[in-house]
Formats: sequence, structure tokens, C-alpha cells
Amino acid sequence: MKTTLFFFFLTISLTAQVKGVVKDSISGKPIPFAGVFTSKEYNNFTTDSKGKIDLKNLSKNDTIWIFTTGYETKRILIKEFSKNIYLNPIIKKEKHQDIEFNKNEILVDTFENQDSIFNNSASTYSKLLAFHIENNLSNDRSIIDKVYIETTNLTNKKNIFKIRFFESDSLKNITKEYQINPIIINLKTPKEDRNTNVMQNSILINEINLGSEKIEICQNGFFIGIEILNLKENKKELILDSLYKVFSPIFRNSKQKTLIYEYSEGKWKKHKSFLMPTIKITALTTQN
Repeated sequence: MKTTLFFFFLTISLTAQVKGVVKDSISGKPIPFAGVFTSKEYNNFTTDSKGKIDLKNLSKNDTIWIFTTGYETKRILIKEFSKNIYLNPIIKKEKHQDIEFNKNEILVDTFENQDSIFNNSASTYSKLLAFHIENNLSNDRSIIDKVYIETTNLTNKKNIFKIRFFESDSLKNITKEYQINPIIINLKTPKEDRNTNVMQNSILINEINLGSEKIEICQNGFFIGIEILNLKENKKELILDSLYKVFSPIFRNSKQKTLIYEYSEGKWKKHKSFLMPTIKITALTTQN
């Protein structure tokens, strides 16, 4: 009986909630909306607006990776977890901005080639997906001007997601994140819609202005990352064939296929050809 009770309490202690705050190692300030990826598939977390995390259903032998824009990735064993977690910021090397960018060109546009359904219905866990974008521009130097992406908001709250940018090598592998300023998108509360099919409600085209960020377009193309966040304001109970707890927003499909990676268990995992979200990217280029 004592042995049974011992293992019972041991099991509880191994799967207890783990709470903490993720902070900048230099300023000491909390880091909001940081991705916390675990060694348990489909069990990822996000720090809230005050940098707090509340990890559930993990054992002392599990591992987390905190992977967020502007900071070095940190790997932590749960058994070594401390209340305050400090991330080292990446110091941006300033480039001489003596080039004028003034010619606008379309890099990719899948709005004209879209499907009538939403991609994967809705995500049941927070995740980071990266879609490969070809560089079809003839200019030697070009930067991203605007990104348009079509979403729908399933909740009555302001949804939050992130856009990230990663370099591509000549073999279309992800090398590193090269935009170190976080790009956090706040969706508006959806308008009232009489359509009973919530999957088709409140379609929003989000215009994201990035010209001031000077995000250069790599010769080998790049990956645009979409990070769906595990936040209470993004959670929605949705009845499909059964009840699901999903994360909003969701993204409309296009018919265009592209190479896709997903960040999972501390590394990038390549998927087979995948449909790209309905997205449009324009670029500012130098004059030839």
C-alpha cells in the first residue's frame, strides 16, 4: 500500500504545473509572446503579455526550447527549470542604409489563386510554420514592403499571431532567422455575421507594412513564418465532428503549393509539398 501511494504521489509531482517568467538577460524586462516548444509533440506554449508561462502535462525529464524573435534559443530540462528564465538578445549589426528603395514589385500573390476553404480548419496547438518564398526579382537589392494575409477570427477577442523571417540556402533549407525585431499582429474583433458556418465568417485581409524594417530579400529566397500562439485570448471551443479547443486565427488556403517546415521538439522538420496560405508580398527594389 505504501509503495502504491509513493508512486501515485511521484506521478503527480512529475506532471505538476511549472510556472515562470521569461526575461531579457540584459534589461531584465519580461519577453511577451515568446514561443515555448516542448519535447511532447502538440504541447507547445507561449508566454503571455507579461512574459509569464504556465507549463502543463510535462514531466521532469521533458525538455523545452524557448525560440523567439531577437533572442538566442534556450534549451532547458524541466528538472532544471527556474522561476526566472533569461534569454540573451541578438545584437543587430547596423548596415549602411545609403540605398534608396522606391520601385514596388509583386514578389508573390496567391489571392488570385485561392481555394474556398480554410487551411487545416483550425490549429489544436500553438505552432510555428515556415513557407518558402522564391526570389523572382531581377534586382540585386530588394526589401519587403508589405505583406497581405487573409485570416478569420474565431473569437470575440483580439487575436494575436506573429510573422517571422528565415534565410534559405541554395537547397531550400532554413538557416537562421534574420529579422530580429518582433512582428506581432493584432487582429480586430470580428463583425457580426449571420452566416451560421463560423469557418467562413469575418474574413479579414491584414495589411502589414514592413518597409521601415528593411527586411532584405535573400538571393535564394526566404521563409516566411506564421506563429500561432497559445494564448487565452486566442482559444476557442469549436464543434466540428466533436468538441475541439482550438487556437484562432485560421488562414485561408491558396491552391499554390510550396515547401514548408514546422518547428517541433527543438528543430525544423520538413513537410511534403503543402498549400500556401492566401498571401501577397510586395517588394521595394532599387532602380536598375
